[in-house]
Amino acid sequence: MNEILKRKEIIEWKENGKPNTLPSHLKHQIILNYAKKFSLYTLIETGTYYGDTIHATKNHFKSIYSIEISKKLFNIASKKFSPYNFIHIIHGDSSEKLKYVLSKTYDRCLFWLDGHYSGGITEKGKKETPIIEELKQILNHPIKNHVILIDDARLFGKSKNYPTLPEIKKIFLDNNSAWKINMKNDIIRIYQKI
Repeated sequence: MNEILKRKEIIEWKENGKPNTLPSHLKHQIILNYAKKFSLYTLIETGTYYGDTIHATKNHFKSIYSIEISKKLFNIASKKFSPYNFIHIIHGDSSEKLKYVLSKTYDRCLFWLDGHYSGGITEKGKKETPIIEELKQILNHPIKNHVILIDDARLFGKSKNYPTLPEIKKIFLDNNSAWKINMKNDIIRIYQKI
């Protein structure tokens, strides 16, 4: 996205009273800020959609894995990113495929969890959102200090299969009290204190 369009999107966002949903390029900047802050070089995304997040962040990671349940969206992203050997697009339900991706991972990762049904061209797996299964798989990984960003926080505790923020906190803090969990600008942020 060029700079003029980015500025226009921010102006409209501010004029609309800064609604919960951030402009996508600001979300991408948050991802990059966390990658830099925690020195993370692997991005694991659920919910590829058209690959906008991959496109915006691809020059900042050594490895990118993205899981997409829609065959059509998977095919689009696979074709779009085929020239990049460090970008891996995986087809399937992230509640099942994340375990496979994690088996290939030996470093701390930045997770961008956005794999949920949202109508239109998107598809639904066994649940509206597989977020609980995704979080439990991340917690079961041998590396215990990944950084997790969950998009669309406004849906949590309000829509089917979306846990509340206190429920997410319980999952993590029961595992290890070092986790810091907060919600800001429609993103749930989970990481261990530095």
